[in-house]
Amino acid sequence: MRYLFSSHMKLDRSGVIALVVLLIIVAAASSAFLYFKYVYVPPSTENVVEKGDCVEVNYIARYASNNTVFSSSYSDVKNKTGENPLKVFVSLDKKAIPPANYSSYSSSPLGMIEGFIPDLIGMKKGETKTVVVPPEKAYGNYSKLSEGDVFVTNATAPPMNQTVQVVNLTDSSISLKWMDAEDMDSFTMPQAVLIQNMSGMVFSPYDYLPPYYVFKNCSEIVNVTDENVTVKTTPDKTENIVDQVTLFPDGKNLGLIFPDASTVSWNETTIAITSTPVEGSVYNLSYMGINLTVIVNNVTDSQMNVSVEFQGQTSPIGLINKTVSFNRTYVLPRVYKNIPMYLAKSILGSSLEKSGYSLNKLSGETLIFEISVKNIYKTSHES
Repeated sequence: MRYLFSSHMKLDRSGVIALVVLLIIVAAASSAFLYFKYVYVPPSTENVVEKGDCVEVNYIARYASNNTVFSSSYSDVKNKTGENPLKVFVSLDKKAIPPANYSSYSSSPLGMIEGFIPDLIGMKKGETKTVVVPPEKAYGNYSKLSEGDVFVTNATAPPMNQTVQVVNLTDSSISLKWMDAEDMDSFTMPQAVLIQNMSGMVFSPYDYLPPYYVFKNCSEIVNVTDENVTVKTTPDKTENIVDQVTLFPDGKNLGLIFPDASTVSWNETTIAITSTPVEGSVYNLSYMGINLTVIVNNVTDSQMNVSVEFQGQTSPIGLINKTVSFNRTYVLPRVYKNIPMYLAKSILGSSLEKSGYSLNKLSGETLIFEISVKNIYKTSHES
């Protein structure tokens, strides 16, 4: 009996201990809840950079390889004076748009892929930090383009791919030579070619060709020199030339080819396309991702009056010749001379990257940035 009583006493004591522990835990949790609800004041984030904020940042940028300064927001780097801070939108989403009234802020500081954006998060106003930005987060892990390099692009004669070689490269321009012209079989002519020897800013860098390109794989190279490539086109059909109405330049005017109302004829030297649409005909046209409606208003013996409707607005194209003629042969440039560097970076960038090259002198470089937060605008807290 004493043994049973003693055993029960031990069980009761264990239960009491467990109950006491439980009460302590509950009391501690309740105290913590009351503290965080009524007493605790979280640290202010007003002076701390968060995702979604807009920040003014001063910086000094150096090559990691030799510590040479290549860029800075200070006019006097040594004394850190004459500042012109970067305006940075702190976002890792490159598609995100800065808030209203902060359109001048960018999530790609200095045009970098990611740059030091992640390093800004958590920094305080007035804080300075030194960060290392590897090539893949800076300007890409690409080789710098040099004379003699070869790559494929459709920017010189869009949309046709050409294998080109860099024959001249300076700080202000680049010249390219079409290398695989002799090896081409029948092909489709480009819609445009780069203008030769451009100078200054231009409205369009391209000369637009007659509509050889509606005849698929019907062009062949008949002569190649160091400077030019002569091409001859032989149409492969006389009607049903296109699947949808097609606009093309006819000198200073526009030309039109209709899917059901245009025919083609040719002789040894000339191709002629004649269109005879019915008055009142309506055609849908998708052009560069834009859906248009082409309306044939009036047709005479030699011309047609056409208008285009877009988003409920109708605009007249004017009188268009029913018959357009152009030479069967066309001379394409083989050398694209003195392409301005600003244009080359714009139109050749993606082609170069696919081949592992870049025109950016900072590509392939690891960079060191000393960054200082000057001002923080808490746009992350705005609704």
